[in-house]
Amino acid sequence: MAGRQTRRVEVSVLGETYPVRTQASQSAERRVRQSAALLNERMEAIAAATKELSSLRVAVMAGLDIATELLAEREGRRHDEADDEAFRKSVRQRSQRLLELVEEELVERTSVTGFSRGSQES
Repeated sequence: MAGRQTRRVEVSVLGETYPVRTQASQSAERRVRQSAALLNERMEAIAAATKELSSLRVAVMAGLDIATELLAEREGRRHDEADDEAFRKSVRQRSQRLLELVEEELVERTSVTGFSRGSQES
């Protein structure tokens, strides 16, 4: 974090306190604290469910759990973006078709009435 002001935040995970450097802003500090709380929650749940005594193994399992959730969220966003792009493409195609229909109707009316922009009398 060179060139940026940082602040030290202390967080607790499984009863251990860890100093973490983060950007010197309230939002950055809040994210670090929320991240630590999420990690702590997952680690406690895994430790209780597996009776695992090694905090390193519990941390790895919790990290994998959170990473799997993150990847699923990213994949969902990609699908949403693809759906959005398909919708935009459909709207563009329909708009183009509507414009073509309007132009065809104008040409038809012009040929029926014999009226054109250039033949207007002032």
